[in-house]
Amino acid sequence: MVSTYYKIGDWNNLCAECGAKFKSSELKLTWDGFRMCHTCWQPRNQQDFVRNVSVPKGVPWSQDRPPLSFANPATRPDGSDPAIVPMPVDSP
Repeated sequence: MVSTYYKIGDWNNLCAECGAKFKSSELKLTWDGFRMCHTCWQPRNQQDFVRNVSVPKGVPWSQDRPPLSFANPATRPDGSDPAIVPMPVDSP
């Protein structure tokens, strides 16, 4: 842990988690870019690699409902409108 010795091509560095002094070759790179000692280093959580199942969004095609057509009860079977006949009035 005490890194006060000389090693060619190596330098002193601090652990990003505990702050202890190590040589740069003794530190491990974490997935988020920090350098940590062997006791502080943890592998990336496996839940970070879980992917969702792709579900199709909506239907491939659709159409609007046709307009409602109501049959007028006053129409004749041939489709013509009957003439409006006034009600007979009783005369005295």
